Amino acid sequence: MTDGDKLMNVVAFWRDEIPAGWKQIPGAPSRRIAAQQPANFGDLNLQAAQSEQSIATAGYGMFVVNNEPRNMPQDTLDDPQSKLLAIGYLSYLAPYQPRGGQKFEWDPMTKTLESAWVNAEISSPNCVPFVSTGSNMVYVSGARDNQWTLEGIDWSTGKSVFHYTLGGARFNSFYSQPAIDSNGRVMVSALYGSLRLQPVR
Repeated sequence: MTDGDKLMNVVAFWRDEIPAGWKQIPGAPSRRIAAQQPANFGDLNLQAAQSEQSIATAGYGMFVVNNEPRNMPQDTLDDPQSKLLAIGYLSYLAPYQPRGGQKFEWDPMTKTLESAWVNAEISSPNCVPFVSTGSNMVYVSGARDNQWTLEGIDWSTGKSVFHYTLGGARFNSFYSQPAIDSNGRVMVSALYGSLRLQPVR
Protein backbone atom coordinates (compact mmCIF):
# COMPACT_ATOMS: atom_id res chain seq x y z
CA MET A 1 0.00 0.00 0.00
CA THR A 2 0.96 3.65 -0.05
CA ASP A 3 0.87 5.51 3.23
CA GLY A 4 -0.47 8.97 2.33
CA ASP A 5 2.59 10.95 3.42
CA LYS A 6 3.15 14.16 1.46
CA LEU A 7 5.78 12.19 -0.44
CA MET A 8 4.12 8.80 -0.25
CA ASN A 9 5.95 5.63 0.69
CA VAL A 10 5.31 2.19 -0.72
CA VAL A 11 4.81 0.01 2.35
CA ALA A 12 4.97 -3.80 2.54
CA PHE A 13 3.66 -5.79 5.50
CA TRP A 14 4.36 -9.23 6.87
CA ARG A 15 1.23 -11.17 5.92
CA ASP A 16 1.53 -14.04 8.41
CA GLU A 17 3.84 -14.38 11.39
CA ILE A 18 6.55 -11.76 11.73
CA PRO A 19 9.91 -13.54 11.27
CA ALA A 20 11.70 -14.37 14.48
CA GLY A 21 14.32 -11.78 15.30
CA TRP A 22 12.84 -9.18 12.94
CA LYS A 23 13.75 -5.70 14.15
CA GLN A 24 11.34 -2.85 13.61
CA ILE A 25 12.44 -0.60 10.74
CA PRO A 26 13.66 2.78 12.06
CA GLY A 27 10.88 5.33 11.65
CA ALA A 28 8.23 2.71 10.90
CA PRO A 29 5.13 2.88 13.11
CA SER A 30 4.78 -0.91 13.44
CA ARG A 31 6.98 -4.00 13.61
CA ARG A 32 4.64 -5.64 11.10
CA ILE A 33 5.98 -3.35 8.38
CA ALA A 34 8.44 -5.37 6.32
CA ALA A 35 9.69 -2.47 4.19
CA GLN A 36 8.93 1.09 3.17
CA GLN A 37 10.44 3.09 0.37
CA PRO A 38 9.64 6.62 -0.86
CA ALA A 39 7.93 6.77 -4.25
CA ASN A 40 10.00 9.60 -5.71
CA PHE A 41 9.79 8.51 -9.36
CA GLY A 42 13.52 8.93 -9.77
CA ASP A 43 13.63 12.50 -8.46
CA LEU A 44 15.52 12.64 -5.16
CA ASN A 45 14.38 16.26 -4.69
CA LEU A 46 10.69 15.51 -5.17
CA GLN A 47 8.70 17.03 -2.32
CA ALA A 48 5.19 15.66 -2.95
CA ALA A 49 3.68 12.66 -4.69
CA GLN A 50 0.37 10.93 -4.13
CA SER A 51 -1.48 8.09 -5.79
CA GLU A 52 -5.25 7.78 -5.70
CA GLN A 53 -4.94 4.17 -6.88
CA SER A 54 -4.25 0.73 -5.52
CA ILE A 55 -0.76 -0.56 -6.18
CA ALA A 56 -0.71 -3.05 -9.07
CA THR A 57 1.20 -6.21 -8.19
CA ALA A 58 2.45 -9.31 -9.96
CA GLY A 59 4.88 -11.76 -8.41
CA TYR A 60 7.24 -9.71 -6.25
CA GLY A 61 6.70 -6.55 -8.31
CA MET A 62 4.65 -3.54 -7.20
CA PHE A 63 3.78 -0.65 -9.52
CA VAL A 64 2.64 2.77 -8.38
CA VAL A 65 1.69 5.87 -10.38
CA ASN A 66 1.93 9.54 -9.49
CA ASN A 67 -1.40 11.39 -9.45
CA GLU A 68 -0.06 14.64 -7.99
CA PRO A 69 -1.06 17.44 -10.42
CA ARG A 70 1.88 19.49 -11.67
CA ASN A 71 -0.18 22.67 -11.20
CA MET A 72 -3.53 23.67 -9.80
CA PRO A 73 -6.08 26.07 -11.28
CA GLN A 74 -5.25 29.51 -9.87
CA ASP A 75 -8.65 30.11 -8.29
CA THR A 76 -8.60 26.78 -6.41
CA LEU A 77 -5.22 26.97 -4.69
CA ASP A 78 -6.78 27.63 -1.27
CA ASP A 79 -9.30 24.78 -1.54
CA PRO A 80 -7.85 21.35 -0.68
CA GLN A 81 -10.87 19.59 -2.19
CA SER A 82 -10.13 21.14 -5.55
CA LYS A 83 -7.25 18.71 -6.04
CA LEU A 84 -9.90 16.10 -6.80
CA LEU A 85 -11.11 18.33 -9.62
CA ALA A 86 -7.60 18.60 -11.03
CA ILE A 87 -7.01 14.86 -10.76
CA GLY A 88 -10.46 13.74 -11.84
CA TYR A 89 -11.34 16.06 -14.70
CA LEU A 90 -8.38 18.22 -15.71
CA SER A 91 -5.39 15.93 -15.28
CA TYR A 92 -5.12 14.91 -18.93
CA LEU A 93 -4.42 18.54 -19.89
CA ALA A 94 -0.74 19.47 -20.13
CA PRO A 95 -0.71 22.23 -17.44
CA TYR A 96 -1.98 19.83 -14.74
CA GLN A 97 -0.83 16.46 -16.04
CA PRO A 98 1.05 14.34 -13.46
CA ARG A 99 3.97 12.22 -14.59
CA GLY A 100 5.75 9.17 -13.29
CA GLY A 101 5.41 5.44 -12.76
CA GLN A 102 7.69 3.38 -10.53
CA LYS A 103 8.06 -0.35 -9.97
CA PHE A 104 9.35 -1.71 -6.69
CA GLU A 105 10.42 -5.29 -6.16
CA TRP A 106 10.58 -7.38 -2.99
CA ASP A 107 13.64 -9.62 -2.55
CA PRO A 108 12.61 -12.61 -0.42
CA MET A 109 16.22 -13.61 0.19
CA THR A 110 17.43 -10.30 1.59
CA LYS A 111 13.95 -9.29 2.83
CA THR A 112 14.29 -5.85 1.26
CA LEU A 113 12.21 -3.68 -1.06
CA GLU A 114 14.03 -1.77 -3.80
CA SER A 115 13.12 0.36 -6.79
CA ALA A 116 13.30 -1.82 -9.91
CA TRP A 117 12.74 0.94 -12.47
CA VAL A 118 11.25 4.36 -13.06
CA ASN A 119 9.43 5.70 -16.09
CA ALA A 120 9.47 9.45 -15.48
CA GLU A 121 7.66 10.36 -18.71
CA ILE A 122 4.59 8.18 -18.49
CA SER A 123 1.40 9.88 -17.35
CA SER A 124 -1.43 7.94 -15.72
CA PRO A 125 -3.64 10.74 -14.38
CA ASN A 126 -6.28 8.74 -12.50
CA CYS A 127 -6.33 5.16 -13.79
CA VAL A 128 -5.85 1.96 -11.77
CA PRO A 129 -2.93 0.15 -13.50
CA PHE A 130 -3.42 -3.36 -14.89
CA VAL A 131 -0.58 -5.90 -15.05
CA SER A 132 -0.71 -8.68 -17.62
CA THR A 133 1.75 -11.47 -16.84
CA GLY A 134 0.92 -13.09 -20.20
CA SER A 135 2.22 -10.13 -22.19
CA ASN A 136 4.65 -8.97 -19.47
CA MET A 137 3.11 -5.50 -19.67
CA VAL A 138 1.47 -2.99 -17.41
CA TYR A 139 -1.38 -1.04 -19.01
CA VAL A 140 -2.72 2.35 -17.95
CA SER A 141 -5.12 4.92 -19.31
CA GLY A 142 -2.66 7.73 -19.94
CA ALA A 143 -2.47 11.18 -21.43
CA ARG A 144 -0.43 12.81 -24.21
CA ASP A 145 -0.93 16.07 -26.09
CA ASN A 146 -4.17 16.87 -24.22
CA GLN A 147 -5.67 13.54 -25.26
CA TRP A 148 -6.44 10.35 -23.36
CA THR A 149 -4.45 7.30 -24.40
CA LEU A 150 -3.94 3.62 -23.71
CA GLU A 151 -0.32 3.04 -22.67
CA GLY A 152 1.66 -0.19 -22.61
CA ILE A 153 4.80 -0.41 -20.46
CA ASP A 154 7.26 -3.32 -20.33
CA TRP A 155 6.87 -4.90 -16.88
CA SER A 156 10.53 -5.96 -16.74
CA THR A 157 12.24 -2.77 -17.92
CA GLY A 158 9.75 0.09 -17.53
CA LYS A 159 10.17 1.16 -21.15
CA SER A 160 7.13 2.49 -22.98
CA VAL A 161 6.21 -0.10 -25.61
CA PHE A 162 3.25 1.61 -27.28
CA HIS A 163 0.50 4.16 -26.88
CA TYR A 164 -2.84 4.45 -28.62
CA THR A 165 -4.71 7.76 -28.69
CA LEU A 166 -8.33 7.45 -27.55
CA GLY A 167 -9.45 11.09 -27.69
CA GLY A 168 -10.58 14.01 -25.54
CA ALA A 169 -12.42 14.46 -22.26
CA ARG A 170 -15.08 11.80 -22.82
CA PHE A 171 -12.34 9.13 -22.68
CA ASN A 172 -11.41 10.11 -19.11
CA SER A 173 -10.74 6.82 -17.26
CA PHE A 174 -12.01 8.43 -14.03
CA TYR A 175 -10.41 6.03 -11.53
CA SER A 176 -11.22 2.88 -13.48
CA GLN A 177 -8.92 0.15 -14.76
CA PRO A 178 -8.27 -1.20 -18.26
CA ALA A 179 -8.64 -4.96 -18.62
CA ILE A 180 -7.40 -7.52 -21.13
CA ASP A 181 -9.46 -10.58 -22.05
CA SER A 182 -8.20 -13.99 -23.20
CA ASN A 183 -8.38 -12.88 -26.84
CA GLY A 184 -6.12 -9.88 -26.25
CA ARG A 185 -8.94 -7.37 -26.51
CA VAL A 186 -8.63 -4.31 -24.27
CA MET A 187 -11.61 -2.96 -22.37
CA VAL A 188 -11.39 0.65 -21.21
CA SER A 189 -13.96 2.41 -19.03
CA ALA A 190 -14.61 6.11 -19.56
CA LEU A 191 -16.97 8.82 -18.36
CA TYR A 192 -19.69 7.97 -20.90
CA GLY A 193 -19.35 4.22 -21.10
CA SER A 194 -17.00 1.41 -22.05
CA LEU A 195 -14.76 0.96 -25.06
CA ARG A 196 -13.30 -2.25 -26.49
CA LEU A 197 -10.14 -2.15 -28.55
CA GLN A 198 -9.54 -5.01 -30.98
CA PRO A 199 -5.86 -5.81 -31.61
CA VAL A 200 -4.72 -6.04 -35.22
CA ARG A 201 -2.97 -9.32 -35.96
